Amino acid sequence: MTIDIRGVDGSLPPESQVHTVLSQASAFMDGVDRVFSPFRADSLVSAYRRGDLPAVPVSGFGPFSDDDVAWFRHVLNACERGRELTEGAFDPWAVEGGFDPSGFVKGWAAEAVADLLVERGLGNVCVNAAGDLTVRGMADVNVPWVVGVPHPEDRYSMVHSFPLGGGSAATSGSSEKGEHIVLPGGRWPGFGARQATVSGPNAGWCEILSTGLMVAGRYGLDWFAQLPGYQAFCVDTREDKVFRVE
Repeated sequence: MTIDIRGVDGSLPPESQVHTVLSQASAFMDGVDRVFSPFRADSLVSAYRRGDLPAVPVSGFGPFSDDDVAWFRHVLNACERGRELTEGAFDPWAVEGGFDPSGFVKGWAAEAVADLLVERGLGNVCVNAAGDLTVRGMADVNVPWVVGVPHPEDRYSMVHSFPLGGGSAATSGSSEKGEHIVLPGGRWPGFGARQATVSGPNAGWCEILSTGLMVAGRYGLDWFAQLPGYQAFCVDTREDKVFRVE
């Protein structure tokens, strides 16, 4: 995760206060990793994958706090809603080893960090969690934050850009992390898009929708339209043709 803080109006808090807030953001992310990392044997997600947790985790499990369990239940419910809305195109249970909520958690965490920074007096920020963005305020005086969408095969070549004010954006594809998206199978014989970018008010749902469109492509337009306030820019599987959804 990277954090870009701008002193747009010259009113940044003292440097010591900025470092304190960044330490708080770092501690929050450590907590997110402790609860949700599928790569840590001691995480709550790993316990869930092993079958050590009930279907709906309750308080008092091992070293995890009530807040940890509340986080987990929130993310679990969001992933279930995302799978239902996208007709299975977004499915965190389809990965090898079991449930992996990373396709929602990165965006959710980026938004939480952005809100934390704003609450602590840093009003102009961009939080980037491996390509999942949340912005608040402005990049400069009268200049909004601008999101650049990389080419699916060349992260240094842009295929689209758009201003983003006080919202979030997520891109699903291979330009940032290589081939990492799992095809759920079933009704999806192959990926419906080479890349999908979604912008809107909620970072976690931007992630869910971008992954869903990556899998479903044009077949996802009906369920995508059920959520107002979100826009999509997708690179089709046919050459570099694009389609938009608003």
